[in-house]
Amino acid sequence: MPQPALRDLCLKLIAPSVDRFLALQWSDGRFAAEPERDTEEWDFYQQQYLLPAALLYTLEDPRNPWRGDARLWQAILRNGRHLVSRVAPDGSMTWRLRGVVLEHPFVCQRLTCAWLMAYQRLARCLPEADAELWRSTILRACEWLVQRHLLPHREVQRFTSHDVGTGTNHFSLYLSLIYLAGRELGKPDWVGLSSGLMKRLIADQRPGGYWEEHHGPTLAYNYLTYHGVDQYTAWSGDELGKEALRRGLALHRHWTFPDGTAVECVDGRVRHQSGVWPWGLAGFTRWPEGRGFARLLIESMEGRELSGEMLARLADAFLMLHEGEEESPPQAHALYRATLDQVSVVHKEGPWLYGLSGHCSPRWPENQFCLDRQALASVWREGIGLVLDGSNSKCQPGLATFCRGAGEQADSLPLKAELLTTGEEGEEAVEVSYASFTATLRARVVDSASLELAASVRAQPGPEQVMLTLVPNTSFGERVILPGGAEVMLREEPIAARVGASGGTLAFGNMQMRLPPQTLIEYPISPFNSYSADNTSPPSANRLVVRSPVGEEWTRFLFVSS
Repeated sequence: MPQPALRDLCLKLIAPSVDRFLALQWSDGRFAAEPERDTEEWDFYQQQYLLPAALLYTLEDPRNPWRGDARLWQAILRNGRHLVSRVAPDGSMTWRLRGVVLEHPFVCQRLTCAWLMAYQRLARCLPEADAELWRSTILRACEWLVQRHLLPHREVQRFTSHDVGTGTNHFSLYLSLIYLAGRELGKPDWVGLSSGLMKRLIADQRPGGYWEEHHGPTLAYNYLTYHGVDQYTAWSGDELGKEALRRGLALHRHWTFPDGTAVECVDGRVRHQSGVWPWGLAGFTRWPEGRGFARLLIESMEGRELSGEMLARLADAFLMLHEGEEESPPQAHALYRATLDQVSVVHKEGPWLYGLSGHCSPRWPENQFCLDRQALASVWREGIGLVLDGSNSKCQPGLATFCRGAGEQADSLPLKAELLTTGEEGEEAVEVSYASFTATLRARVVDSASLELAASVRAQPGPEQVMLTLVPNTSFGERVILPGGAEVMLREEPIAARVGASGGTLAFGNMQMRLPPQTLIEYPISPFNSYSADNTSPPSANRLVVRSPVGEEWTRFLFVSS
């Protein structure tokens, strides 16, 4: 039986969402993820449902029951009028969401582009007054972006956050939006400005297939930068972007777990995400190997409750993707290996996939969104999912893979690294240098049921030991079995347990983690949160960690699936 087309997969996820969004549209016309309440907050993510709504209202397809639907049409009109009301006379918006209130106005380029693409599909259907309001308001928002972001940076050659004053992903999406707005809304000067900048942004891609936000890769946000480059390439016909898109595809299709989530240990901005980021899907489908990868990502979204923004990305993909012959993604193969910048490696063998990171970056303490690159290993297993969380953190040396000392004087930030060849078949190793010690981390798949991590350290003389910290992927409310057999539930109460001289076993989920002597188990550790008002995480994000002293002799951890 042939596989469904990629567009059919997108439509299968988009169409069933309508009833939920219609039920949750508030009296002022906004789309929401919760019942109406009195609040000053505004969720611009959910407003992007306007694009899939416009797609479904206009799409002629026997599997689309919403073509010309009166209820959907009224919801579209009400939401459009709501969006107009939320844009200030100067074109700006106000961010009030999840307790975070930005002190300065902004324009959400993701929402504005979804709105503009909806306008493209609906312009002939809209009442004249609504069409003019949509057009004029979108123009004001885009003019705000041009004046505040594009014109002040029209001469830049590098596109990191240091150079353009915002996330590189934002700037890429500004450029694709302004290009489309210039073309569709009669602003030829915007077309020239955005295309000139985009050509230089494309050229600024690193050889590994990513664009730097600060220093080194950030896989999650690279999806967004990639998306902007693909939009521009598709809309302009500029061939310059195609090779950059192909390099980006090679990066993402290898550094992705089989459940569609990114290998987080090489990400300098985002902790491990539980779901797929469906940006860039259409760009991936330019090639057979990318179409197989896009299928993996889309299928990984099945069964999830998708936000308006996620559905907008699927609608975007539906409109722009390329159907054709497919090659299976690396995740479907029994064995593959890839390196990144010659310092990090990803290795899949049977049901296991792991990454070792040697990427090093200077800290950026003033930027809450830039994490400290201090985590070196991620582990995933088929049937279980993420086993070892390799998320980076900020101002938390206690969550670093290797650390010597504590507090502000802790030596926990890698300075340089290289991949090693150990001579053992199937084994990967990275050697990482710190200010006062050098650490080596090795990983190998023992068999289909077990994987070993081993570490050793050469340290300069000093009173403090080097500690190795690993973060098993446990969840709030989960029951774990400590060494000695005590079963505890991970809630808010603290847990501290030490392994005896003969070692011990920590059991969580369907995994056993066999620990070396002197290992300490600690809970809870609350991770740094880039996206909250005070950078704190709720109790549901609490992490359990295992800490072990490391010296020149190999310290070994064995993960065994049950």
